[in-house]
Amino acid sequence: MATKSFGSNMPSGWQAPFLIGAEMLIFKMRREGEDYRTFADGSQALAKDLDKEFREGEAFYCHQLAPDHPAVVFDRKHNPELDQLVESSRPAGSK
Repeated sequence: MATKSFGSNMPSGWQAPFLIGAEMLIFKMRREGEDYRTFADGSQALAKDLDKEFREGEAFYCHQLAPDHPAVVFDRKHNPELDQLVESSRPAGSK
């Protein structure tokens, strides 16, 4: 199991170059004066920001990256079935 800690407004990302599922578990420390609503509101704001970045062309999927992108090179080295994975992970209607 891998763990990662991200600070506020810190760019982050991950990749899973295999045809298996993945789960993410998020822990957030509750600061004094905060409650679950603070976390939920922040998550909704993050989702809106990510949707906007995606619409503006930010790459979120392997099929959006150039064949020589470091992430694709890494993935191809560790998974010979990468092309199959990339095709199967395309969102409906994208090419």
